[in-house]
Amino acid sequence: MKSTRFCFLILLACGALFSFAIQTLPDDRAQTARTLFDKGRSLEQQGQADAAIAVYDDIERYFGQDNSPAVREQIARARKARQLLEKPRGNR
Repeated sequence: MKSTRFCFLILLACGALFSFAIQTLPDDRAQTARTLFDKGRSLEQQGQADAAIAVYDDIERYFGQDNSPAVREQIARARKARQLLEKPRGNR
C-alpha cells in the first residue's frame, strides 16, 4: 500500500514538472521536446511502435504552436519518425 502511494506521488510530481516545463522559456521547451523525442526513439528500439507514435503525437500537441527554431526542429523530427513508423512493415 505504501509503495502504491509512493509511485502515485512520483507520477504526480512528474506530471507537475512536465506541465511547468512546457510553459516556460523557449530553451526549456526545446529541451523538453528533445527529451520527449528521445523517449519516442527509446520506445521504438524496444519494439513499442504504438507507444512511440503516441509520444510523437504528444510533441505535436504540446509544442505545435511554438515558433522557436529549436522546438520546430523537434516537431519536424517527430513527424518524420512517426511517418516512418506508420509505413507498412513490408515497405521498410
